[in-house]
Amino acid sequence: YAIPSGSMEGTELTGDYLFVSKFSYGARMPITPLSIPFTEPVIDPKKGDIVVFNKPEEADAGIPVDQRTTLIKRCQAEPGDRLSIVNTQVYINGKPAPNAPHAQTDYTVVTDGRNINPQ
Repeated sequence: YAIPSGSMEGTELTGDYLFVSKFSYGARMPITPLSIPFTEPVIDPKKGDIVVFNKPEEADAGIPVDQRTTLIKRCQAEPGDRLSIVNTQVYINGKPAPNAPHAQTDYTVVTDGRNINPQ
């Protein structure tokens, strides 16, 4: 997989390549929306691991698993952890998590004076 955007910058760069073990997270059937039953993941992702997964909203759309949009992100918490985001700060179990070194947490929106989302 190639890193498609700048969301991982600071540790991975746009265009960097990753080798991914799909078997580690359970097998899936190509060109179908199905996973192979009774195959359990060999490992669980840990906090800080880079994870590759399909866009969740495409699961209910009937798109075959191997044709869904692939996302590449870093795991922020583990099962049982409580994750929340308040004012661009990620909290894990009530403690602030360190921000990525070059995280973009502020955005400037410039308009021509018209409403962005007119009702």
